[in-house]
Order: sequence, then C-alpha cells, then structure tokens
Amino acid sequence: MVMGIRVGIEVEVLRGNGMEEMMEIIVNLGGVKWRMVGVYVKEDMEAKLEGMRDWMEGVGGRVKTIIGGDFNARTGELGGGTEEGEEESGERGRSKDKKVNRERRLLVDRLEEVGWTILNGGVEGDEEGNWTFVGAKGQLVIDYVLGNENVRDAVEKMEVGDRIETDHLPLLIRLKGKGVGRFKKIKAGKGRWDWTGEGRREFREVLGKVRGGLEEVEKEWGKIKGRIKKILEKKGRTREGGKERKKDEDEENEKWLKRAQEAKTEGQVWKIVKKERWKGGGRGVEGRVTLEISKGWKEDEEEMLRKEEIKGALGKLRDKKAVGNNNILAEVWKYGGEELEGWIWDICNKVWRGEGCIKEWNKGWVVPILKNGKGRKIGEFRGITLMPSMYKIYTTILAERLRDDVEGKGLIPPNQAGFRK
Repeated sequence: MVMGIRVGIEVEVLRGNGMEEMMEIIVNLGGVKWRMVGVYVKEDMEAKLEGMRDWMEGVGGRVKTIIGGDFNARTGELGGGTEEGEEESGERGRSKDKKVNRERRLLVDRLEEVGWTILNGGVEGDEEGNWTFVGAKGQLVIDYVLGNENVRDAVEKMEVGDRIETDHLPLLIRLKGKGVGRFKKIKAGKGRWDWTGEGRREFREVLGKVRGGLEEVEKEWGKIKGRIKKILEKKGRTREGGKERKKDEDEENEKWLKRAQEAKTEGQVWKIVKKERWKGGGRGVEGRVTLEISKGWKEDEEEMLRKEEIKGALGKLRDKKAVGNNNILAEVWKYGGEELEGWIWDICNKVWRGEGCIKEWNKGWVVPILKNGKGRKIGEFRGITLMPSMYKIYTTILAERLRDDVEGKGLIPPNQAGFRK
C-alpha cells in the first residue's frame, strides 16, 4: 500500500492505528486539517470497518476525513448515499464494473449507516467509474475513495492514474481550497501545450493544413514532425504569407488530381502518383486519388488501413503518457483534428504498402523503473521501453487485425484466457 502527498504540503501526523494494512496521515491544507487514511482489506472487511468507525462518525474534532484503498469489494453502482428528501436508492454515479460480490454488502451497509459515499464514478475526472484493477482476474473496480458529502463537495477532481508496477491503478485526488494547489492548465512552451478544449482548437489553427505529400515516407514524416515540434516549442507561431502559398498548392493539386482521374486503369493512376511523388509536386493529391481508386476498383481489405481503424487507435491513446525518442506527445495526434487524422491515415497506409518506413520507429528508450527495495541493486529495477506515439497508432491497428484474424480462424485454443477479447 502506497500513499502519496504532493511536495510542499505540511504533514502533521503519519501513523498506523494499531491495525495491519492501515495508515493515517493528517495534513494541513490552507488552515484546514485533513485526515488521509489508506487501507487494504484482505478477507477482514468487518474488522477494517470497525477500525474506521470513529473516523467515519466524525469522532475526534474538526478534522475532515477521506479514506481510500483496496477494499476487494465489487459494489457495482451501489454506495452512493442519498441527499436529504431524496428517495433511498443507494446508487452513486456510473461504474464500468456492474458486478457485485459478497463483500460489497458489508461496505455499502456501513456507508449508508454513517452517511458516507463512494466517490468513484460520481465526481469530476472519473465520471465513468473507471477500472481500478487490471490483472489476471480481468478488469475490476475494487479500489475506492470514500467520504461524506462535505468531502465530496471539497473534491475538485479525481482521476484513476496509470499503472506503474502493480495491477492496481493509483487513485489521484485534488481538493479545493486555498493552499491546496489547484489544477492548472499546462502552458505552451518547452514542448508543452494546453490540451483543454480551447488549447486543442488553437493547436489545430496554428498547425493549419496537413496534407499527404508525394514524397518518400521518411522525408514527409520529417517535415510534419518538424512543424509540430516548432509549434509545441513556440506558441502563437505566425503563418505570414500562408494564404498565397495555399492558393498555389491548391492549383497544383487540382492539376495532378485531374490527370489522375482521367487515367483508365489503376496502374496508370499509380504511375502518375509515383512520378509526382519523386518530383515533389502535387502535395495532397494522393489521399484523394486513393479514395477515387477505392470507388472504381474493388480492393482486398488488407490493401489499405481503414479510417475507422485509425480513429479506434487514436481513441486508445492515453493522455499524459511518457514520450518516446521524438518527444511528441500522444495528445498531438489524438486532438490534432481531422486534417492531421487524415494525414496519419495516409502515412500509415504508405508504410503498410511497403513504400517506406519511419526509421525512428526502430528505436525505443529503455527506462529503469524501481520494482522493489531501495534501488541499490540492478535486480530491484525493471525496464520499460518508451516508443514514439505515432508508432503506437500503427502497431495498435496491426495488433487488432492479428487478434481478429487468429480468433476468427479459431487458432487460439479455448483454454487460453489471456491476450484475447
């Protein structure tokens, strides 16, 4: 069990309460005292709940108490408490885990008795009631944050963090109030960007048009990567003369698009496309020509990656993840808009067709993560490899296709439970 407090917060008390797998921390947040309790329940729910009774009933002065930990109880959407005058429903917000087990009754009954609630799925940041455990047992919600209505009102945001070295995902709580440290927008500069709704719109505007070029894959990737990195490093980059350049490019594109559409066979189309690719002309034509081909000729499904696959892979990218060797965040591709999404589709299809590869996809950064101990021995660390975010998009699609193929053909034996849908 691990509890973490932001650096700079005054910790007044750090102690156990005489029970195993239970820890109490009292901190001062802007003049308000908070008791943070971490708990691990392992077939001793009744004893743990009894040990927390005084805290939950408010015995011991004006100290606000918030309790969190691994309760090993699947409560579905129960444990929400009720407001004054409301009908007794006992349901909280949403939860991705709809199942319940026998441990949930003890926990939910005690919460109803003292007027407390499970915050998961009912506060900003975790509106969906995200999974808190991902392991051999599957995906579960068994880790909770508990509090009364005053505590719920004081929570500004709650998030389920990323797994590091255990099957349990960390629960991150941000409290309101002076001196607590509020969530701040990440300002642009030094490779960072504000990825809120307004920041996303601004990024798309500054990035402008992104079109599939007729160049080698590596060269085209280098140009787009350079544009993106400059934007991330310098907010508000001007685009003087952009309108004139766009007009010239559009005229050139229409010229080559017309020639490609007049071709009578698929071979003639690709001959024109490849010729202009090496000349560096006709930027943005190939994506539209490819669409025309798909309408005129019936292609094997595996000849092209579908846009739906790109969208699906983008949706699986996680925010605030460590970057790979090019320092480009996953948020760039995820929130870059339709223009950038179309370019990703185009460049991934070029790689898929064997027209080239992005060399930096062959390299990853191996970072040591402390697994156990004090970090004095090599054996106490495990390595993780950080790969470029664009590489993850491409390999996610490949993994999905392979999974569908082997399962569809019955190549996975029925006694294999892992690595399958």
